[in-house]
Amino acid sequence: MGVLRLKNKDINIIIDNIREILKNNFNARENPEIFAFGNYLDYLSRNGLILDSDMIQIKNYIFIPASNGGSIAALVILLSIFSGNTAYLRIPRRGLGDEMQNLIDVFLEVKQIRKSLKIYSANEFEHLITKKNVTFKKIIAWGSNKTKKILISMSNSLKSELIYFGSNINATLFDIDLYHELNGSRQKIILDSLVSDILTFDQNGCTSTKFIFFKTRDYKKVNSFIKILNQKAYKSRFQNTFSLQAKMSIFFQADLVHLAEFSRVNFSLEDRIWFVNFQELSKKITPVLDFFKSGIVGYMVLDDNTKNDHLMNLSIFNKISVIDKKSTKKSLTSISVSDLNIINLGQSNALDYIWDNTDIRTI
Repeated sequence: MGVLRLKNKDINIIIDNIREILKNNFNARENPEIFAFGNYLDYLSRNGLILDSDMIQIKNYIFIPASNGGSIAALVILLSIFSGNTAYLRIPRRGLGDEMQNLIDVFLEVKQIRKSLKIYSANEFEHLITKKNVTFKKIIAWGSNKTKKILISMSNSLKSELIYFGSNINATLFDIDLYHELNGSRQKIILDSLVSDILTFDQNGCTSTKFIFFKTRDYKKVNSFIKILNQKAYKSRFQNTFSLQAKMSIFFQADLVHLAEFSRVNFSLEDRIWFVNFQELSKKITPVLDFFKSGIVGYMVLDDNTKNDHLMNLSIFNKISVIDKKSTKKSLTSISVSDLNIINLGQSNALDYIWDNTDIRTI
């Protein structure tokens, strides 16, 4: 049985409907991530969305977002529905994150989407897949790497293709000397971008920045810049945070043995962003950085006397954010970075067709 994919004009009508709902939705106006989602829809409306309009067979897709799932999961679901697929959304046992829950509520207000979006609790979903009277083409899932084995088993059982977006650790290479050469307005944009990369999704997104390489010829500039960054973070629209007790709990859940072995703290409890100075970079610190969120960042200082040996472990990172790509080439001339996704500051969590090197239009 074939169905016709939505035509581009139908998609634009749906996008306009969603944009209108978002404009009149209080939660959407107050939430920075949902606001960014609305801006991305504006971009799609202006530039058009190219999708195939051929006759296809109906495909059922399973979507399993993480409990903190944000706007990227909602966007993938939306694009899949635009392509003519039926989306089966499995709600995490701890519920959806505020951003995604609000966006799903908005989607359900649109008749054309409501027909193709089926929502199940965890228990309802288990009953659905055990009946095995529905076949699923793909399973698209987000979450910690611990859950991947369970999802692989599920995909094998259902004979479905698994597309998995696991947690990643992303870093920033920040040239403090270059920053001080910029004019005031450019510096403001750079600070906004760095704070955004760290604090968006409460630093709990799969592309949130958790580590910074500070490059400078003067070590004293690092502490001065950290103070400036914290001042900016307190004024940021992303500055909402857990209680101090909750943040301390997150900090102490990290592997304290490795923290003591490889690092020293460089923060006051009242700081919005807590900085932990690492003396060594290896895959041993990956579990530590996995726990960092709510504004806890690891860092190292690179100067002209720093040996680049430890930077060969850049493979633990998925993305490297920089002030600008041209200057980065000079900073990393002796390091192989061919496998890294190098992007400009402010784009770690930016909505885009390419997510973790996957074109989400082809999912």
